[in-house]
Amino acid sequence: MRALDRITAAVAGEATDRVPAAPYVANWAAGLVGIPLSVYGTDPAQMARATIAAQQALDLEVVFPDCDNYYLAEGFGCRSAFRDDEIASLEHPAVEGFDDVFDLEVPDPTRDGRMPVVLEAISRIRTTLGPDVVIRAPGTGPFALASYLVGIDSFLLAVAKLSRGREEHLRPALERMLDLTTEALIRFGLAEIEAGADMVQCGDSLASCSVISPATFEQWVLPYHRKVFSAWKEAGATTLLHVCGNNTGILQLLADTGADIVAIDHLVDLATAKKEIGGRVALIGNLDPVTTVRFGSPDDVALKAEAALADAADGGRFILGTGCEVPVGTPIENLRALLAAPLL
Repeated sequence: MRALDRITAAVAGEATDRVPAAPYVANWAAGLVGIPLSVYGTDPAQMARATIAAQQALDLEVVFPDCDNYYLAEGFGCRSAFRDDEIASLEHPAVEGFDDVFDLEVPDPTRDGRMPVVLEAISRIRTTLGPDVVIRAPGTGPFALASYLVGIDSFLLAVAKLSRGREEHLRPALERMLDLTTEALIRFGLAEIEAGADMVQCGDSLASCSVISPATFEQWVLPYHRKVFSAWKEAGATTLLHVCGNNTGILQLLADTGADIVAIDHLVDLATAKKEIGGRVALIGNLDPVTTVRFGSPDDVALKAEAALADAADGGRFILGTGCEVPVGTPIENLRALLAAPLL
């Protein structure tokens, strides 16, 4: 089977020749080719070159030209910066306060922020690798993206107050922000599909149950995720939801978003996730990217991969992967051990 056929069948719960394997390999590729993350995250030719090199070195079924959380936020006017070859950090929000969000407009993915970097990289990767490799495309989720517009602390405090029936005057501003960020993500994802992406991700790290309550997720996250995935699926893409943290308490809500694939962090028991939602959506995960994949041995990785397969491969709808991004500097032998596990 081709990689795309294998992934598509796995998502649909149909028979495959083997379990697909797709670790979250993104910035790791910059280290492989010896370029700084500041170059990888800003130069589409170099992002594509690194991603293609990673695919060829590992024979990856799924490639992921992803760099940080701010390529889309910069389109709204946020400022970010790379320092000391580290992943970009947010330097300044888009506006000074909630009253200013009504002046914001949805950015153009072909022109604004660093979205054009990702789009060109996807196009270059597709041209070089052809149709047999799945391109997974990044997208910052509406909840996290909204927080960058006014500052994470201010945003979370406002959400908390509204969830307790206080500061109702903030509701129009929060709803406006989430409407804007949802539409921005939809447009970016559609542009990525047009550029050649097969699988589009909504990565909403701030929506984690390690940060917010299940009730907050249901009120302030779920409706917007549903809009995103509905639009992308209508365009024919496979859709993936990635929310970091221990989200055991909202597994059903994650499936309710309409995503085809739900990423399972290593903090969640994979067997539990399979039992609760494995019949509704495909799962991807969930090896610990740091303790096991970065700092373990190839044997450690193989053992954890075998355990993940035992927990979730039965009945299909499973893609072996990591709970989150593979750190730069991870030994290539460890990644090869993970990728080989479904073949053993």
